[in-house]
Amino acid sequence: MGKYASRENEIDIFLRSHTFVDLYSVVRQSVRASVERYSIKDLEKFYGYERLMDLREVSEPKAQLELLMQTGHIDLVTPDIEDAVQLYNQGHLY
Repeated sequence: MGKYASRENEIDIFLRSHTFVDLYSVVRQSVRASVERYSIKDLEKFYGYERLMDLREVSEPKAQLELLMQTGHIDLVTPDIEDAVQLYNQGHLY
């Protein structure tokens, strides 16, 4: 919402009615970890999750996918872009 200035009113309604919870703030207030940020990616190592593709490897296909989505050209997503992003989002517990 903040990054894309999208759905601000809808999210505001959810937050005010307590039907939506900002998990980031909940985690920051309830977990102490030796990380600079409390993003899911930064906390993965603490719960044994390992991604199948490194973020550095997927940065270009991810940026291409985001651009196509933002410009309404999702039909132009190639199998290579889709496969790279899907592989990055997959992982396993070790």
